[in-house]
Amino acid sequence: MKRLFTLVASASLLAGTLAAASPLDGTFALQSGVPKARAFLRTTQTGANPLNRGLDIWLTPLTGSAPILHYGVDMTKLLHLIIVSDDFKEFFHLHPALGADGHFTIDQSFPQAGHFQAYVDSEPQGLGQQVFRFAFSVGDAAAPRTPRLAATGPRVEVGPYAVTLSTTKLETGKDNDVIVHILHDGKPARNLHPYLGALAHAVFLDARDLTY
Repeated sequence: MKRLFTLVASASLLAGTLAAASPLDGTFALQSGVPKARAFLRTTQTGANPLNRGLDIWLTPLTGSAPILHYGVDMTKLLHLIIVSDDFKEFFHLHPALGADGHFTIDQSFPQAGHFQAYVDSEPQGLGQQVFRFAFSVGDAAAPRTPRLAATGPRVEVGPYAVTLSTTKLETGKDNDVIVHILHDGKPARNLHPYLGALAHAVFLDARDLTY
C-alpha cells in the first residue's frame, strides 16, 4: 500500500508539473498595431507560497518557434511588463531580465490571490513595437470580476501629492497631448526624479476590450 501511494503521489506531482509547464499564448493588444510576432508566458510557483511566481516570457517570429534574441531599447529597457488585477486596483510595472536564450524572466510576489492581466511591451529587432496580453490567476482566486471604474475627473490626490491632467478625453487614431501637473503640499512638486529616462509615464488600458 505504501509503495502504491508513493507511485500515485509521484504521478500526480508529475501531472501538475506538466500542466504548469504549458505556456500561455498571448493576445495582440496594441491599438492600431499589427502583430508581427507571437508571445508566450509561463508562470510557475516559486517556493511554498502560492503568491510567489516566476514569470518566463519569450517572443517568436510569426513563422518560427525559436525565441527572438535581439530587442530595441525603449525607455532604457528591452521589455516592459505591465500587470493589473481584474479590478484595476493592483498595478505592477516590471522589467524582466533577458537571457542568452531569448527568455525574459523575473520573480514577482503578489499581494493577494486574484486574476491578473499581463501586458508585454517590447520592440523585437526589426519588428517595431509589439504588445501582447495574457490572462492568468494567482493562488486560490475567486471568480473574475468585471471592472466597474468610477470616473475620477482630471484630479486625483494621494498623500501630499495632487495630480491633475489637462484633459481626460482622448481621440482615437491621432496623437493626443496630455499635460500633467503635480503638486506637493499645494505647491509645484520639486522632488521628482527621472525614472526610466522620464519624470512621468502613463499607461492607458481600455476597460472594455483590455487593449493597450
